[in-house]
Amino acid sequence: MNDFLRRFNLNVDLATEARDLVRGAADREIPGVEEKVEQMEQIKITSIFIREPQAAQVMGRPIGTYLTIESPPLKINDPYVKQEIIDAMAKSIPLLLNDTLKPQDLVLLAGLGNWRATPDALGPKFIEYSPITRHYHQYAPEALVEGMRPTCGIAPGVLGITGLETFDVIKGIVDKVKPAVMFVVDSLAAQNVERIGTTIQMSNTGIQPGSGIGNARQALTQQELGIPVI
Repeated sequence: MNDFLRRFNLNVDLATEARDLVRGAADREIPGVEEKVEQMEQIKITSIFIREPQAAQVMGRPIGTYLTIESPPLKINDPYVKQEIIDAMAKSIPLLLNDTLKPQDLVLLAGLGNWRATPDALGPKFIEYSPITRHYHQYAPEALVEGMRPTCGIAPGVLGITGLETFDVIKGIVDKVKPAVMFVVDSLAAQNVERIGTTIQMSNTGIQPGSGIGNARQALTQQELGIPVI
């Protein structure tokens, strides 16, 4: 797969697109890769399970679970579509974490990307609008709504602005704060323009910042950080 991508100068972030490219090039199904498709009222969820090391090598991405949520109506800012997506994502998180997250576990939210570039600003915007509660749990628990877990967040920026590698910033925070899990949000590169603004990918394999545009940095993974990375 990596040779195939290099030959045609392709950068693929989405597991569904990688599968389609490999399956099309080989004209056969990929051993060690399972796929499940669920069509709901306004969204389609494609689950790809990479089971074997050889399949991971062919697909060019690690062993793990990849969920792709597609919804063309998402472009029109329909609140009903948004709620269906929220429900689907909430249902998927326990699957990706194998039901290991406890109610009081600290969650680190990381919004990757360049806040100066609109196509890459999704991560920083995610942090801007996220409910950050760790300090409330420590200093003002009476201000919390019941059921709100402790969360902390960081938008580490990009090397060209901060002079700091994203991995180094995140690793320092993980070592100091010791969250139970990290949720990373980043813009993804798509081969099909129809996916822009309509597609969300979730996985439990971590992320390699910049890989979608051929500028890969050190990966944020459980192996490197010691905690699950969604």
